[in-house]
Amino acid sequence: MKLDYLKKAPFRLDASALAWVGQTFAGLSPKAKLGQLVVPLCIDLSRDNLDRFIGLGVGGMLRVPSLPLARLRADASYLQRRSAVPLLMCADLEYAEMSAVGGAGGTAFPNQMTVAATNDAQYAEKMARVAAREGRAAGFNWSFTPVVDLDRNTLNPVVNTRSFGGDTERVSRFARAYVAALQAEGIAACAKHWPGDGLDDRNQHYVTSVNHYDLPTWEKTFGQIYGAMVRQGVLSIMSGHIALPAFPGAGLTPGSISRRLNRDLLRGRLKFNGLIISDASIMAGLTSHGSRNDLVPQLIENGCDMVLFQEEVEADFDYLVDLTAVDYPKRPERFDIVYILYSFARNERVRVKTAIADGFKPATATTVHATSNWLEREVFDMFGIQFEGHPNMRRILLPEEWEGFPLRKEYGLIQQDERWVRENLNIESGQ
Repeated sequence: MKLDYLKKAPFRLDASALAWVGQTFAGLSPKAKLGQLVVPLCIDLSRDNLDRFIGLGVGGMLRVPSLPLARLRADASYLQRRSAVPLLMCADLEYAEMSAVGGAGGTAFPNQMTVAATNDAQYAEKMARVAAREGRAAGFNWSFTPVVDLDRNTLNPVVNTRSFGGDTERVSRFARAYVAALQAEGIAACAKHWPGDGLDDRNQHYVTSVNHYDLPTWEKTFGQIYGAMVRQGVLSIMSGHIALPAFPGAGLTPGSISRRLNRDLLRGRLKFNGLIISDASIMAGLTSHGSRNDLVPQLIENGCDMVLFQEEVEADFDYLVDLTAVDYPKRPERFDIVYILYSFARNERVRVKTAIADGFKPATATTVHATSNWLEREVFDMFGIQFEGHPNMRRILLPEEWEGFPLRKEYGLIQQDERWVRENLNIESGQ
């Protein structure tokens, strides 16, 4: 796995941090890597339920921040001590309607719109510092704030007072101050809801909502706001179940499962290099587009790095039914490796895809899935990809002395190892 992108903004990891990431990732089984994609909502804070999530190896956990401070702190400490990988402990530290951190014992603060009404961004900074300091005391390290939507429809049921208002310049200015202060205090910020809410009178909790601006208008409003977030170094962005049909090829597909919006627009045009998390995957704005069996893999495949609120975390995708690769010779990360996992309990499949450079040796999955032994040998035989730690990494379909790898793009459709054919079959190639 290439880690060079982690040297760049907004992460800017040094050599020591990069080494830790590489070593930690290399030590994870395929099943543990799947667990790192999931951020469940944890309402039941019993030790049995916390142990359940730890056993599943989840990447993060969302808790209600208005619980008593002592309880939040104790649970966070319990979880972090037992987790093999440090957990992303997240919450909506929005104040007002979302309440203060620690409930009645925390500092009360008005909503974002009230703060913006002062027209003085120092109050956004103060809001963020209070949220960060009290959030860290409660064991949080990631807040799904600020809301950077534009309140431009009084009938919108989601945004209104949660935003910094309807003026692009003011929302950008207050959001920049908020992000800078929150992250300076040690809490990762998350701008939401990409590609922009506040125009529609529909609610993405119940139906896919639509950002109806034409592209030039979007670029002058939401595009400007998210561009400001990227330049400010926001660590994460939440991709909502919101369509942006004005962007070429995006149609009415929700942003959360839109490769055009997440990869081409947010990462491509706006150059965002941070983490993209889906909005809650139980919302009808997503689930109305198909079965969860199809939609959850689409979230990852189309640009989200983590999935929020996976319903049945222990889906038991514990049987590796297929493993293959695809060759893209013009890409720096030349190969896609594709794992197909099956759940007997649910009669469902999930596809996991990762990109690697030519010459990189991914860790073998044989210690977790016995079926991967021959499957990994097939991938080696056809593509020349070797798996680190495989007990018998040699050809399985072609003779051991065969030269070349037939499914690499430079290998011709009718090409053969002429020497082997001549020596072993006593014929010339083409006869």
